[in-house]
Amino acid sequence: TSFRHYAVYITTFAYRKPAVAHGYLMRDAKFFKTVALMHLSRRLLPLVELPSDIPGVLLAATGFSITILATVRLGMVRTYFGSELDFVKPEWINGFPYGTIPHPMIVGQLIAYSSILTWFWDKLTTETVALIGAHMSCYVTHMVQEMLTSSY
Repeated sequence: TSFRHYAVYITTFAYRKPAVAHGYLMRDAKFFKTVALMHLSRRLLPLVELPSDIPGVLLAATGFSITILATVRLGMVRTYFGSELDFVKPEWINGFPYGTIPHPMIVGQLIAYSSILTWFWDKLTTETVALIGAHMSCYVTHMVQEMLTSSY
């Protein structure tokens, strides 16, 4: 279940017709992303030793903050493909992180996960490394999908 939100993103972006029930899309994506983050938190939080790991936590928080700021800039409807699915009129977003960081929602997640891998590498189990790597691979897959098929 910690990967289901990627299936929601990727399939919705790929198959826009017939019309998508946008409310269900947003609900499902948010729910399963929350499950994924809870799963990762359960594995990672016990590894954090304060104060020595504060830099690693701040690096990860920077990545997650970029994603959150991008979501705030777009709004929830646009975050979940509102423009692509014709629920709202397309609009160019200029505020940071847009215009500065390409694909800031996905890049923010990649920064967070790569920070976790880098900082906590010696503490991570093979399974946790594989889990984080799989999350990163799913994000990269969706980013490439957007780059190749988006009209924006």
